[in-house]
Amino acid sequence: MTSGESDRAQNAQPAAAAASPQAQAQPQPQAHAPAPWPSAMPLLPPPGWYTDPDPAAGGRERWWTGSAWSPHTARAARNGIFGADYERAHRPGVNLAVRRGSRFYLVGVLLWTASVIGIVVVGMLGVQGDPVPFAATIVTGLLGLIAVAVVLIGIAAFHGVRGLQAAAQHGATVPAVRLIVAPVVIVVVTIGIVLMMFLR
Repeated sequence: MTSGESDRAQNAQPAAAAASPQAQAQPQPQAHAPAPWPSAMPLLPPPGWYTDPDPAAGGRERWWTGSAWSPHTARAARNGIFGADYERAHRPGVNLAVRRGSRFYLVGVLLWTASVIGIVVVGMLGVQGDPVPFAATIVTGLLGLIAVAVVLIGIAAFHGVRGLQAAAQHGATVPAVRLIVAPVVIVVVTIGIVLMMFLR
């Protein structure tokens, strides 16, 4: 290694260490002692939620990408019965795919729930002998809404898969898994409802 390369390695270490959430714990090299290579390079913390280094943040947490601070912040996780990491695992945070999937999932579940309730109400009124005007048309429309809801939930599951693939870098493992598992359950229940309606 040339003397110029050694000087550059020595000057690069403090700058990289200062960007880390554990910068205060990183020992600074002495000016007169050239840092060894490559052990002089600081070992940066993995991606995750850490206490915001900004004193004005009031103890909030900020997402560390593994190399720099992101603009995403969250309130400090509470150390509940399952620990603070349990709360952090449920944050969509910087995982854009999970955040998008959550929106599709919310709209799809609302449509699906309202449609299923409507079909159950129409069916109960019919069983009780109360005539429901245009019952067949209403049920057909509600089934159409269920189909739309299933499509939206399927899109949410697609984003959940993408979010799970990015979870190592962007977090939100639990929401990503939920976006994958919940649509499967909803589709199975939907198939059961349709079969009960047409096979009875």
